[in-house]
Amino acid sequence: MLRQLFHQMWFQRRANAWIWCVLVIVGILLWYALDILYNYEVQGSRPLGFNPDGVYSVEFRYNWTKPGQEEVSQDWLTDYNLLKDYPEVAEAGYFVGDAPFSDRRMFEGYCSVSDSGRIVSTFVRYVSPSFFNVMEIKPLYGAIDRDEWMGSVSPVPVVVTEDFADSLFTRPADAVGQRLYNPYELQNGYNNTYKVSAVIPREKTERYGAYVPMVYIPARGQQFDWSTFVIKAKDDCRAGFSERFMDNMGPQLERGVLYLLGATSWNDMRDDYDLSSGTVSYLNITRGIIGFFVFTVFLIIFGTFMMRTRRRRKEIAVRMAMGCSRRGIMGYLLAEGTVLLVAALLPALLVCGLLARYDMTVNTLMQMDLTRFVVCFLAASVVLFLIITIAIYPAARRAMKIDPAVAIKDE
Repeated sequence: MLRQLFHQMWFQRRANAWIWCVLVIVGILLWYALDILYNYEVQGSRPLGFNPDGVYSVEFRYNWTKPGQEEVSQDWLTDYNLLKDYPEVAEAGYFVGDAPFSDRRMFEGYCSVSDSGRIVSTFVRYVSPSFFNVMEIKPLYGAIDRDEWMGSVSPVPVVVTEDFADSLFTRPADAVGQRLYNPYELQNGYNNTYKVSAVIPREKTERYGAYVPMVYIPARGQQFDWSTFVIKAKDDCRAGFSERFMDNMGPQLERGVLYLLGATSWNDMRDDYDLSSGTVSYLNITRGIIGFFVFTVFLIIFGTFMMRTRRRRKEIAVRMAMGCSRRGIMGYLLAEGTVLLVAALLPALLVCGLLARYDMTVNTLMQMDLTRFVVCFLAASVVLFLIITIAIYPAARRAMKIDPAVAIKDE
């Protein structure tokens, strides 16, 4: 059967050449479109590196018309203790610096003591030790010592993500205990030396964002006055938590120049940031364009194969007259379409491989790798196979309903 199939396809090579060219071009374009979606959708489904479920940012504002500005530090401490004691709060912490799901960024450069010529730029957060409990961040290597974190030890303990440890120390497992410093601080007269106490999983600052290096440093001194308080609501108290918290704690937390603005869910912050950054709109437009493209391809291939099959009524009739079953004819036509598709996918695979090799794809969130390439190309191949199958089936089924003698006489 295969020998006969290839012989007939070679005999009809002029008619098949146009279909082959269409399939090559469509295969490349469809792979590229699916690769764009893969870049965003897969990265968006990957872990953030922390758990925002049940986490709320407690927002304060300052009323500078009131007296007592000199007591701000004490007011912050009092309010923080009240937050920790609130019955519906499981854990409370605070941080300063880079803020997830926002455009607030803080970054510095660090180098190891043993190699001062290699500086790694990284995002920075100054946090309390309880911040890791609020965000459910567990160390992969090393440990976070609460007393050491809050103490005045030197070198200062820091926690780094896998990406930072990999960039500066090659292997994350070897980063624990290593010393580093900020050369820019040294230029400004600060002789701070840091020691890696733990390495935590990779992090990104937004759902549709790339993984970035991150350094966590103890929040001490004046930083506490300008911190963002974060709290973790208990599992059975999360429904309606913001409203109850505002009603119950608003009057208690208003002291001196401080007053409570509200408690904002980090999940809501994540969704709002996705909308405000335009990522959701971009993805919706991209999905729509790809859907329209696939539909157009379907119409082109459907029309082409339908006309091609209808023109072969005499051939189908002769095959039926020679005793070939309807199922056998259907299988033959599908095999012919599959061989055409495979023949078109081979050059398409070469072109797609060159595009990926020379970094001509959309790699804003994640780099091209073998898994990404194979998954997208297989997905494009399966879509084209389904389109060809759907295009061949109705035309072939309609042609096979005709009486062979009538079809031969009409021809």
